[in-house]
Amino acid sequence: MDGVLANFIPTRVASSLGVCVAIIGGVYSCMLKGRCTRIDSPCISCDREVLDGDNPVYNTPPIPTTVNRL
Repeated sequence: MDGVLANFIPTRVASSLGVCVAIIGGVYSCMLKGRCTRIDSPCISCDREVLDGDNPVYNTPPIPTTVNRL
């Protein structure tokens, strides 16, 4: 095996593993931030409560998305 291929294989394996970990972390983060009361992992089904229309979540002002540039 030459030097280029010897460096390519570990880099490819590490980057693939990093992508898999990032995907799993993103799904896990969404599941934690959701309002699910029960989560079934193999099929990723979720039981959640529906919020009322007068819930304070809907009354908060939106976060401004403009960037202050000097």
